[in-house]
Amino acid sequence: MKTKLILGSILALTNLAYAQVWTTGLGAVTTTGKVGIGNNLPSFKLDVKLAGSLNPTFDGLSIDNTGSSIEPGILLKNTNVGAISWSMKSVPGNLGGGAWRLSNETNQVPVMEVLGNGQTFIRTVGIGPSNGRLNVATVSEAYAVSADNIGQFHATGVRAEAAGNGAAGSLSRGMLSVVYNAEENQGGDFNAYGGSRAKGIICKASGGTSNNTGGHFLSIGNSAGSGSNYGAYAESNTSGYGVGIYAKSIGASPNGFYHYGGIFESNGAGSPKNIGSASYAGGGSGFNIGVVGAADGTGSSWIPMFPLTHNIGVYGTANLSGPYASPSNNWAGWFDNDVMINGTGYNSAFSIFTSDRRFKKDIRTIENASSVIAHLNPSTYYMTTENEYGMHFSSQKQFGFISQEVEAILPDLVATVHKPANVDSTGKEVTKAIDFKGLNYMGFIALLTKGMQEQQSLIQSQQQQIDELKSLVYSSNGNNSANKGGANSISVTLSDKNVLVLDQNVPNPFAESTVISYNIPEDFTKAQIIFMTNEGKVIKSLDITEKGAGSLNVFANDLSHGMYSYSLIIDGKTVATKKMIKE
Repeated sequence: MKTKLILGSILALTNLAYAQVWTTGLGAVTTTGKVGIGNNLPSFKLDVKLAGSLNPTFDGLSIDNTGSSIEPGILLKNTNVGAISWSMKSVPGNLGGGAWRLSNETNQVPVMEVLGNGQTFIRTVGIGPSNGRLNVATVSEAYAVSADNIGQFHATGVRAEAAGNGAAGSLSRGMLSVVYNAEENQGGDFNAYGGSRAKGIICKASGGTSNNTGGHFLSIGNSAGSGSNYGAYAESNTSGYGVGIYAKSIGASPNGFYHYGGIFESNGAGSPKNIGSASYAGGGSGFNIGVVGAADGTGSSWIPMFPLTHNIGVYGTANLSGPYASPSNNWAGWFDNDVMINGTGYNSAFSIFTSDRRFKKDIRTIENASSVIAHLNPSTYYMTTENEYGMHFSSQKQFGFISQEVEAILPDLVATVHKPANVDSTGKEVTKAIDFKGLNYMGFIALLTKGMQEQQSLIQSQQQQIDELKSLVYSSNGNNSANKGGANSISVTLSDKNVLVLDQNVPNPFAESTVISYNIPEDFTKAQIIFMTNEGKVIKSLDITEKGAGSLNVFANDLSHGMYSYSLIIDGKTVATKKMIKE
């Protein structure tokens, strides 16, 4: 069976046994087997030169499948080891009329598809070793080099628009970029070079009645992985004025609405580490400031300026010249929870602490403050500036108390504070964690005030007794002078047999044992010494049967650490009470 195939001016007659090619004046076959159309000296296997055309709308190579169900196309087949075969053909079916596809026939992967509805899909597939390989789906560049260039003033590499009717549930994307299954995935790489105002990317959203988002950056990764997910990563590398991210919100909002220059939120349920915002500044020859926060009701622009020697982690200021300016309405910083200062805190003004009666309950007057103060041990000391916990202390001489000593007397003024370990970017522990005793020095103010009041009351009472004794002495001297008419001579005999005495235990504080001295008068009926906890619970009641001076040896190996009291009771009445401390 013989078949005739006519291509332009080439007439070929083929059968199973042989093939022959005839040429006319418009074509030629060379001795090397090259065929030319419109060219007598072809350079390729098939060389088409378009010198003129009988068809005014199309010229070149035409493949027509009229009357056949076979999809017309071009196949470039390569059977070499590791080589890739390619095909380009029209695509029927649900892709739309006029669709065609460029495919990698070796891996059966579509590379480029042009659909009948005007959509174009371009894909890249890396084959072989990935080290150093770059897969680029689309590279689009725009240059403006001369006045004749139509893009001189507005050179646009890629412009993507998507129009929608705003119907509920509809979604329009100007451009969608998706990458996956690589060690480093980049959704888009936008670079701008040169000019006075080079912008890598501009995202704008307008016209919405509720939420307009200029740019939405979402990073989703395996939460169990050890890597990092960045919703947005911005870097500025310049010798001039560089800004990694500049966020600004302007406009007149109705009452009750807000303008946020930036909101940074980290909210991972069950995540061991969440940081809302992390800012770092370093390497500057001038000043380095991690975070600058400013509130100014005047709307003026504000840029901080500092001497060359300042490194500041967080700087906050509130301008007192705004429309709502007043000392009670302007806060340079507000922390709505506990604050930990690992270092020295400085305050150039006086401090105000919340002490309003409306926030207090169960108010009681401090009792026996003088006795408590007598057991305190004010000390001088130096802090250990070199430690493995990353604690930053002053090297100057300190005046204060030891928390453990105060805890035995005033446990309510001592709290346990936990400082976590510090780790570097790799998770390696740099400083150890520690639980330490913190002391509420503000609480001593009330205690010392009460102690001074008790002391002043005692001084006044003693002064009154002194005045009474002076009056008695003067009165006695006057009577003797009147009776004897000469020098006064008074004889006094003293005895402490009937004086009630309950001495302070020695030593105090004590570890294992202590001694209490006492004196019981002759005219008593029943005497007792009772030991109690600081809350008033009786631990031990001891009857004293011998009158006169005596001592009591107290052993307390099994007694818990803390403050206790002991009282001398004569005939059912408490006549003296002392405090003792068990270490």
